[in-house]
Amino acid sequence: MSKVSASLNREENQKNNNIESENKKISMKSLKDLIFLGRIERSVEINGFLFKLTTLSVQEQKDVVFKLIKIPEENRIFNAKVISLAFAVKSINLTPLDQIDVDGNFEDLNDKKINIMQELQVSVINKLYKIYEEMITESEYEVNIEEIKK
Repeated sequence: MSKVSASLNREENQKNNNIESENKKISMKSLKDLIFLGRIERSVEINGFLFKLTTLSVQEQKDVVFKLIKIPEENRIFNAKVISLAFAVKSINLTPLDQIDVDGNFEDLNDKKINIMQELQVSVINKLYKIYEEMITESEYEVNIEEIKK
């Protein structure tokens, strides 16, 4: 193969790679769709209070784990539901959880949300967590995880 022919083949391969690269680029709309793929949002009323919940992103799940790690080991299991719900519950009666007025000095807004959830009755926490678990199952079904594994 001559140097000219090899050079032309390289240029053509580069051109084909550029075209493939352009075709594979993801648009902002597609990126947003991907980010929210599998996200489930649900509003549920419990005795006149409207709770808006969503499934968690990877970052929110990491934040849950970091909050749990800070808690003494003997309290982690008990607080797992509360902390998870502090991230999953986005609002109560249309008021964002982090904007509910409560007394206290909090390290960050997440601690404030955790504090709010800790003040709820166990029966409310259990009901909300049951709904949250159902949402996770629905999300996995929506994404069709079994198809991906094949």
